[in-house]
Amino acid sequence: MKSHYSTARAFLSLGIVCCFSYLTQGQGIRNNGANWVIATGATVYVDGDANGGFLNENGGLMDIDGEMIVEGNWTNNAGNRVFINIDSDGWVRLKGTTTQTIDGSSSTRFEYLQFNNSSSGTAISLSINTSVDGICRFTDGVVVTGSNYLIIESTTGLDVVGHSGASFVNGNLRRFIAPNTETYPLPVGDGLTASDYYLAELLNGNLDDVAGDFDYINVKFAPLTNHNDVDLIEVEETTPYVSVSTEGVWFLDPDTDPDLGSYDLKGYTANFSGLTDNEFAILSRPTGSITAADWVCTPCGFGVPGINSNGGAGRMLADGYALRLGMTDFSQKGIGKSSAPLPVELLAFYAECEEEQVTLSWTTASENNNGFFTIEKSIYGAEFTVVEIVSGAGTTNNVSYYHAYDEDVTELTTYYRLKQTDFDGKFTYSDLITANCSKEEEAGFSIIPNPATDYLNIVLNGMYKGDAIFAIYEGSGKMVYRKSFYGELKRFLADIKILAPGIYHARLIAGDRTFTEKFVKF
Repeated sequence: MKSHYSTARAFLSLGIVCCFSYLTQGQGIRNNGANWVIATGATVYVDGDANGGFLNENGGLMDIDGEMIVEGNWTNNAGNRVFINIDSDGWVRLKGTTTQTIDGSSSTRFEYLQFNNSSSGTAISLSINTSVDGICRFTDGVVVTGSNYLIIESTTGLDVVGHSGASFVNGNLRRFIAPNTETYPLPVGDGLTASDYYLAELLNGNLDDVAGDFDYINVKFAPLTNHNDVDLIEVEETTPYVSVSTEGVWFLDPDTDPDLGSYDLKGYTANFSGLTDNEFAILSRPTGSITAADWVCTPCGFGVPGINSNGGAGRMLADGYALRLGMTDFSQKGIGKSSAPLPVELLAFYAECEEEQVTLSWTTASENNNGFFTIEKSIYGAEFTVVEIVSGAGTTNNVSYYHAYDEDVTELTTYYRLKQTDFDGKFTYSDLITANCSKEEEAGFSIIPNPATDYLNIVLNGMYKGDAIFAIYEGSGKMVYRKSFYGELKRFLADIKILAPGIYHARLIAGDRTFTEKFVKF
């Protein structure tokens, strides 16, 4: 039997029989095998609060283009998914004041579904996997899935709407994803209150799979386990991570790993504590990891892929989220906390005697809140005077080059240091360097920085007649780097990226003289 109901609104309760073929169930309704149509503009309201449920059985079906409001449980025992002619324009709205359960022997696939339950505890309980073909609107009430899934079959990113600390998924969310550039909200949490809400957003960069097997990701937010901060070893842009936020982690697990495209991930931070500007970022480790040593910043570094530089989007608390760009893996995602960023990452600082002056040069890899530099000097290495003040670059991730000049030159060994001052008045000093502009200058060389990660800036002291050789040796004595040059060379860069972390010896051989310095590779 197929019945049509097209008036503007009807209230169905105990004893009221309307145009449908159904049997009463308390104050709810029961579809006992009928084929219903709720036409465009029609509303069916099943009131009675906890007693105002809907039971579908014996092959009952529904074609919905209007809306159905239910205050009680939704139960499907019909051996089908309830709705036919799915065209994503019919709403079911769960609007109870006590816990509403979606259950039955068969899973329901809703066209549009709204959660609008005012219960302060478990508002909606899923006793079976539940699917939504189109829009899923979170208005009020926490959806608790247990071991089941709320499945959003729509691949339109913003078909998940309205989510907030008042309404989110406590448990398992499955989101189908298509190769596009849309934003996919992932409104998950681990509890029943606003403080348990941990939203993430996937900004899709055309994720796909050559074989066509990538369809969805499973998402949940769960407690951080199998972790001890002392086991963290990850370093990003020379800054080590020292802890992972204990509030919990996101689990993002695909049906099949995509091998095309990438994505940016936002992890919203409102309910994370102990975060500091520029000292937090998203870290990843395998879903089944049992050690903190597996946490990595993939992809690492400033820029795309990676994280924005200090002060950029996703680095400041005011943004409300952590952001990592150009990700390709799915796994555990946590909020890593780093040590305070260095105000200035100094790549090189050296002095050169030139005619009637000493030229002081320095290079920075990055600067954070940097106001200015002060060059100071001392003849005896104790009392320092100001040579020159040079403005800094503020906050930047770009390499910056600086020069200053000391025209008060003596033939005594002069000590120089670089003072860096923040906008807020805090300051730090570099290591001392020396210049000896006498004609009896001692030969040798300096290594900057030390320790180093990618490059050594080799500063040669003195002039060499004939050929000279610079070499790097492992602790075993094996040569791992060699450069030959003529004595007029004053400085050069040595690329050490391929060297394993450890202690090395650098040796300069010039004529019958040999000079050796030790350095550490991170």
